[in-house]
Amino acid sequence: MGLRSLLRTPREAASGADFVISSLMDDEVVLAIANGTNGLLAGLRPAAIHIGTSTISPALSAKLEWLHLKSKTNYVAGPVLGCPSAAEAGRLMTFLAGVPECIERKPVGELPSSPVANAWSTVLMLANEGLKTSP
Repeated sequence: MGLRSLLRTPREAASGADFVISSLMDDEVVLAIANGTNGLLAGLRPAAIHIGTSTISPALSAKLEWLHLKSKTNYVAGPVLGCPSAAEAGRLMTFLAGVPECIERKPVGELPSSPVANAWSTVLMLANEGLKTSP
């Protein structure tokens, strides 16, 4: 059975998982895989964690946090920074923002990069955008 038949939709990929990691191109693509009847949110079970490693806008990060909250799942923003040579050397940097209990759950706290900076709340990441309770 090939990979294509196993992972036809983000929903199927997320189904039954405790953790899902996405690393995508931009805001539009990230929102497309997260939302909708076949998106990650439709497949994640309660308390599962979506770790978004894409570099996205603060507004989309806040929206994802809100969408996950509505679906009783969790979102950890974990953008990865570094050039290809840093990746090859295992020297990428990751900033983690989200609920501290989610960040501390394994394997979130063991993301394959070094060092890891915990922001503990997306509110800290959005300080320059103004505080928002929903998108």
